[in-house]
Amino acid sequence: MRYKCVQWLVVCGICVCLGPSFVSAHGVVGKRKFIEPFVAEDANPKDEFVLAKPGHFNLKEGNTFSVGYILEKRFSKNFSLALENEWVTDRQGGEENASGFQNLGVLLKYAMFRSAAHEFILSSGFEVEIPIGEEDIGAEQDVALAPLLLYAKGFGDLPARVGFLRPFALMGDAGFDILLNNEETEFFYDFVLMYDFQYLQDHVKDVGLPWPLNRLVPVVEFNFATVVNGPERITEAFIIPGLVYRGKYVQLGIAGQFPLNSTTNREFDSGILFIIDLFYDDIASALGWAPFLGLQYS
Repeated sequence: MRYKCVQWLVVCGICVCLGPSFVSAHGVVGKRKFIEPFVAEDANPKDEFVLAKPGHFNLKEGNTFSVGYILEKRFSKNFSLALENEWVTDRQGGEENASGFQNLGVLLKYAMFRSAAHEFILSSGFEVEIPIGEEDIGAEQDVALAPLLLYAKGFGDLPARVGFLRPFALMGDAGFDILLNNEETEFFYDFVLMYDFQYLQDHVKDVGLPWPLNRLVPVVEFNFATVVNGPERITEAFIIPGLVYRGKYVQLGIAGQFPLNSTTNREFDSGILFIIDLFYDDIASALGWAPFLGLQYS
């Protein structure tokens, strides 16, 4: 199965090299630069390679370690395609360790509305999960579909008298995870609240923060998933407080994950998440490499 995932990654890499490049910053709406969240989907179509999303999660009966990737490519200002997958190893007490790739996710994303003045973007998405993963590590054996809405809103339009609130921003998504040939459907919804020190320095007041403090973004993420059609009507809820460094060519982040309700706490204890996000088009441009056949659009 893992060879199939490698083949998919190679195919997408070829698409990246042959597709056109778009001259614009990553996740920018007006003056706002949005980050790549730890769990939620970003509403902004963009050219990015989340090289690694390592995570270590403590369960009641063992622990799980995963390393994922997301490769996203824009084909127009408003449309992008992303491939997502992760390698997982489960360590359960008294049982042999299981490891392998999860199912491959293919996400289509379209930005329906932007307002630069209000730092707002609303996008639609549709993800197909292809069942090529290992059943031993929990990969579903049916195709899954996930229609979703994604949004991001900066508060830079607040009045000057509350200027120190303007670096705040909110991101999130909501949608259904539908398993075909299965009776279970989940409704998931995520919220991400962040405070951008660079926005504070550049657009509110220069408080004299040195590098790298002026590039930090404290963030709190809330993740929910409710079974709306299945044997049990339950909700899993997590809180993820973290810290992100956003540079010119890379985003680095670290966060903790903790259960928010008793239902979730029965199976999960805590976890730790990392993210390494490369802005591959900016890196290629800085190296003088033009992998996009010289096609540039604004």
